[in-house]
Amino acid sequence: MNKNMKTSIISGLTLTLVLGCSSSPLSANESFSQQANTLDTNRETIASQVSHTKQTSPPDFNDYPATESFSGDPAPVDLSSDPDARRFRTVLREGAQTGPNFAGKYTVVTWGCGTSCQSVAIVDAETGSVYMPGIVAEAGVKHKLDSRLLVVNPPENTPGNRPDWMETSYYVWDGTELTEVSTSSSSSSRKEEVDDWTDTFFYAVHPDMKGRSIDPSQELYVREWNALRGVVKNWVGWIESNCGSASSDQDQASVNNVSVRDKLADAVFYARHPELNGREIRSGETALANEWKSIHDRISGVLFSGFC
Repeated sequence: MNKNMKTSIISGLTLTLVLGCSSSPLSANESFSQQANTLDTNRETIASQVSHTKQTSPPDFNDYPATESFSGDPAPVDLSSDPDARRFRTVLREGAQTGPNFAGKYTVVTWGCGTSCQSVAIVDAETGSVYMPGIVAEAGVKHKLDSRLLVVNPPENTPGNRPDWMETSYYVWDGTELTEVSTSSSSSSRKEEVDDWTDTFFYAVHPDMKGRSIDPSQELYVREWNALRGVVKNWVGWIESNCGSASSDQDQASVNNVSVRDKLADAVFYARHPELNGREIRSGETALANEWKSIHDRISGVLFSGFC
């Protein structure tokens, strides 16, 4: 996956989603071009705000007020609105029932996808349409009903013990997609290292890909890659802390090495099986156990020992 994968994921939503998220259907007096112009205007506004925000302080919820509202009971979740919605149907339905909590008429739904991993979806309370932007958080998300700003890994969620590798990202919702408007500072070399190792593990699990770039429409692969990256970022931080000096504890390094392999296997496995909601594989679930072992074996083929 190239280094612009996150941007590609967010901007790569399909035309189907663009059409599906309109607050009302097209009428005889309202052309598609008029709606497209409205969307373009929203994006131009966000772009101008992005330029200002990146030069000053982190975005504030008040900078991006909600422009839509909703009252009444939420619509049933439309499982046909996203290719992966049916796989997540239980958590989506449970989350959507609570009603809007974001941008006036939308509900942000999150669920576990492994260790320090939360998947994110947005459900339209008016239409039931589902939007899955491919975002994975390590420390949760923050959002408000009266704002279009979504914060991934908000600093207040990790007070006093925040890893230096963790990024806080700020996204703005325009009614059809999320646009990243700011990210907490992190060295480009660190990001490249994390992305490179994420690629290494992903292609070890998927040798059939033969190093081909992931297309944003391949949502399962996108989720797996993002889930792996969440673990890799933690692992790279551990490498710097424990393997960067001659005093590194060889035995402890070996123990953590095994733990990392398990966490990476978990990341891929639970990205594939959101219906498990992170629970352990039960006795008798042979097929699931064999699948996890296959993932683990492929990841174990990547040599860790050269670092410690």
